[in-house]
Amino acid sequence: MSDTATDPRSSGSGPEAVDSVLDQCARETGAYAGAVYVLSADGQVLQLAVLSGISPRIASPWARVPLPAASPVSDAVRRGAPVWIGSQEELARRYPQLALVLPHPFALVAAPIVTGARTWGGLVLHWSSAHPPTLSAQEREVMAVVERHLGARDRLDPERLGGLRQLHRPVDAVVICEREGP
Repeated sequence: MSDTATDPRSSGSGPEAVDSVLDQCARETGAYAGAVYVLSADGQVLQLAVLSGISPRIASPWARVPLPAASPVSDAVRRGAPVWIGSQEELARRYPQLALVLPHPFALVAAPIVTGARTWGGLVLHWSSAHPPTLSAQEREVMAVVERHLGARDRLDPERLGGLRQLHRPVDAVVICEREGP
């Protein structure tokens, strides 16, 4: 990613900078939606901080994801590795409750945002079901740059982000995580 907004040395921080990075990441990977989650101070909840391509009203039930929950973003953060869901069948196999509330086909990746020993949260990107069954090398590289950038210089400090944000790009809505609770 060559845009200044995604340069880890750039001085931007706060919601606008993260919005810019997420928007650039979605454009460069062809994702129609994306989200950045921030880990709470006690490390027990992932809070939706920045949202692109999905109405906040639709995503609001999934704005707080308990870290122990069975969801792609919480699994990615707990394991410290990306979680790729390439088909509806894979979603149903790995996350049956999520597949029940999201019966339409799509592909997604959830990846942890880590700097050194500190885990800041997670990055989630969504594609249509027409996406190939694996991430391309270019998509993986863009995500790696974004993850490094978001983890640098306290960009994901919850005090700087201050709650749910949405970029103004109209797209079809999908939910990015499952609800907390039964």
